[in-house]
Amino acid sequence: ALPPERTGEGQPSILSVGRFFAGQHNKQHLTLIRAFRRLVDAGLAGWELRLVGGLTPGAAHAAYLENVRAAAHGYPIRIETDLPFDQLVERYREAAIYWHAAGFGEDEERAPIKAEHFGITTVEAMAAGCVPVVIARGGQPELVTHGVDGFLWQTLDELHACTLRLVADAPLRSRLAAAARAASRRFDQPHFDAALVKTLAQAGIPVVKP
Repeated sequence: ALPPERTGEGQPSILSVGRFFAGQHNKQHLTLIRAFRRLVDAGLAGWELRLVGGLTPGAAHAAYLENVRAAAHGYPIRIETDLPFDQLVERYREAAIYWHAAGFGEDEERAPIKAEHFGITTVEAMAAGCVPVVIARGGQPELVTHGVDGFLWQTLDELHACTLRLVADAPLRSRLAAAARAASRRFDQPHFDAALVKTLAQAGIPVVKP
């Protein structure tokens, strides 16, 4: 289920949601931390980065999480693990911007598994009114239309520029947030059902409604 829409502008926070684990299609938490630290060092004030995700059992994954915590030390970065669903929904509703970086620095042709294949957390964030600023890899470009309901990026310079543009321009942030909410409805149950019926009809398969 998608989170409910926000009722206000949202807190000055940037959110990223993804399980903490090493290897495979790692969520690139360290990349996001380095990007946020660079923004803070350049003068960004009053904003917080929130990294939220589930824990993965195993020594390698525990060591990865410790590296993430160490990299965040001394900066306004909050790391939260295994939140109950209602608290996760609140994080979506409180955030103004959503970051996603899975696949950054990877060879998408040789290792497509390291990119996000769909990006359900991006859709959830959009449904809650977060403006997505997500990497233009994997399934993300199918979810976000650059400049219309969010921003796509390939380089960290582009991530920084898009984020600072949203930070500095509240009306733009509100406009893209509204567009993101509208775009997310493509993935709700009524739209899914209608698309399925259309696809089956095109294939000549009769649909019997209950």
